[in-house]
Amino acid sequence: MNFLKFILPSLFVFLSFSSFAQLTLAEKQILDKYFASDYPLMKFSETMDETMRDYSFKAAVYCKNHPPFPKLLNNGFSQDDVENYNKKVNEWVRTHGHQYPAFIEYHKYGKTGRTLEDDINAYENAKEEWIKSHPAEFKEMESIIKKMESKYFIPAILPDDFPVFIDTGNEMRDLEKYDEEVGKWKKRNKGYENINIFRVSYSKLKN
Repeated sequence: MNFLKFILPSLFVFLSFSSFAQLTLAEKQILDKYFASDYPLMKFSETMDETMRDYSFKAAVYCKNHPPFPKLLNNGFSQDDVENYNKKVNEWVRTHGHQYPAFIEYHKYGKTGRTLEDDINAYENAKEEWIKSHPAEFKEMESIIKKMESKYFIPAILPDDFPVFIDTGNEMRDLEKYDEEVGKWKKRNKGYENINIFRVSYSKLKN
């Protein structure tokens, strides 16, 4: 995936429980190296329904091609359970472990019977395995991982008229002004009035 294709005028959109964070252009280029090329982007359309239909389709395809990190089944935690789990982990690492594990909501777009907690645990375990087997790459990714810790995000392509965060040096005032402009944008666009994913990360595109 070429993240540079949607840096201008696009922004990273984080889920509603994430806090404000910034990624530099250099960090976005690093993400481009290690994320799967088919990781789904949310491309905003005229209506939220159309946006979610498009994203849901791409997310379902991604989930089908990129299974989640294995889950240890509790059957008394016998030796067989552990051995089977280790085999599944080794197979997952062999086929999917070369890419940094991107968070995605499998419980919505992939396997049934999963929960958000399952998805977060799978992401954390996959990340731990990737760091262990890619120490050199981890050094390159470390600053990004720290910024993204607990920020399970959805990269998104936003409309050209979506407000841009302007940094004047007064973070509190800048965020209030930005949230005010986003509120106006949501009112102008049918279907987006009540959605709560618009605290975004904006980079000034400098290393």
